[in-house]
Amino acid sequence: MSTRILVPLDGSHLALESLPIALKLTRLWKGQLCLLRVVPPVRENFLWDWSQVAPIKKKESAEEYLNNIVKDLTEAKENPLAADQVYPLVIESPSTGQAIADEASKQGTDFIIMTTHGRSGLSELVLGSTAHEVIRFTNLPVIFLRPTLLHPTGQPDSNIYLKDYKEFSGPVVVALDGTPEAEISLAPALDLAEQLQLPVQLLRVIPPFVPVDELASWYEANIDRGYEYLHEHDFEHIKEEATCYLEDLATKMDLHKLNGKVALRVGDAVNEIIDYANLRKASLVVMATHPHGRLEQAMLGTVASQVLTRGNFPVVMVNLAFVKAKAMPVTHH
Repeated sequence: MSTRILVPLDGSHLALESLPIALKLTRLWKGQLCLLRVVPPVRENFLWDWSQVAPIKKKESAEEYLNNIVKDLTEAKENPLAADQVYPLVIESPSTGQAIADEASKQGTDFIIMTTHGRSGLSELVLGSTAHEVIRFTNLPVIFLRPTLLHPTGQPDSNIYLKDYKEFSGPVVVALDGTPEAEISLAPALDLAEQLQLPVQLLRVIPPFVPVDELASWYEANIDRGYEYLHEHDFEHIKEEATCYLEDLATKMDLHKLNGKVALRVGDAVNEIIDYANLRKASLVVMATHPHGRLEQAMLGTVASQVLTRGNFPVVMVNLAFVKAKAMPVTHH
């Protein structure tokens, strides 16, 4: 079965900037691309309600908008998509983000690709609110892009989707925190790396201080060596444990087949992940995230969202809410 990708569009230039990477993946994987537009619902008794004229026109306009893009993609002079590789879909829903998540599941989608903000017609959205709803309600990996990735000048380009995306050459970096829950990101990361024929690098960042509560058993086992020894070696023990965790994980996942490497860094998680990804020229950074009900807690407060906001690379987010169904069991050191 071919890989299926869904790209939500809202009519903005910003949303179109997710298409080049989606087209690149569709061509590489010989997959299928769904272009989705969510519009306000039209009530059944619209003939007696003039307030429904605008939603009707909006749906018709959305259908025409998507059909024109499909026409451009299938009739492009260079690398046109086959007619059965791309199709438009307009659905009605009062909740854009949840509708995207639900429809992606119905369409048998493997990945959702979208930019992190835009505008839906005349209705202004809180920055990132649709993206937050999507990752909150989906059990699929979502590849998020910042609009500036493809448009450093900030100038809109209505034909951005006809431009080629940069080649995937750098590694797929998987950011982990040492917990089994974060390992939910491994499955989609390995899948992407294998299909794109890219190396995988496991990254863990630990804070520059000693978490005393995590060292209770180690302290107890080494107390006879004296407090000076404990003080001099406790942080080294933390780093050794973190490195062993990564190495054990790499062995269990057979990462040598994908030229896998592991890396441990000490410092602020957001800064270190961004610095490492830039240093390695990462094609993708894959992270687990746990979206809550409130926007400010979810998309603006988590490590994953800050990496996306401040980094200059695509970030693949996987919803931790589905960890029980998707997590891969790993034996820890």
